[in-house]
Amino acid sequence: MTLTPESFFGSTYSLDFPETKTVSEWTSILRLATKWVFTSLRELAIQRLFGITSPVEKIVLAHTFTIPDWLPNAYADLCKREAPLTIDEGRDLFKLGEIGCDVVINLNQASYEWRTSVEMYGSVNVDREVMAIVRRVFQIGPRATVTAACDDGQDDLAAMLGESDISSQPAKKVGATKVKGGLKKGKKSSGCVVYG
Repeated sequence: MTLTPESFFGSTYSLDFPETKTVSEWTSILRLATKWVFTSLRELAIQRLFGITSPVEKIVLAHTFTIPDWLPNAYADLCKREAPLTIDEGRDLFKLGEIGCDVVINLNQASYEWRTSVEMYGSVNVDREVMAIVRRVFQIGPRATVTAACDDGQDDLAAMLGESDISSQPAKKVGATKVKGGLKKGKKSSGCVVYG
């Protein structure tokens, strides 16, 4: 029998947290759960954070804690809104380093394309049309799903690898270079296992 941190500590912690936790508190819980590989606690933190975070917070958390499923909708929400990014939102994204810069530039591009498209042709299905632009600009495949398990549990691998379906593919070691808010195969990056 393999002893995991969750099985060892399983009887000492409870997943019954009050609903009044703040984004900061849930982020701390997510950070520790990720670091210590407490899968069920990590999933709970992700679930709770989803409902209380802004699109920019979702993008930062998704890149920091490898939550790729949050990215397309967060990008689309920012593209659809009338107001541009605020100074504080831009600063939050730039805390991600180079990838944050790519996100800001790609958000600007996607938002511009969306607005130009609406002005020229109108819009029939807003969500579908914005998502198509977001997927193209951020190079996200239509069914992009990536699961990453990193050596230190905290790599900010964010994930868009095209149309691969992870259910039928074995895990493989890949190198990754962050570009345009996603991944590009290339240099080795922290020994992450990527399914894709």
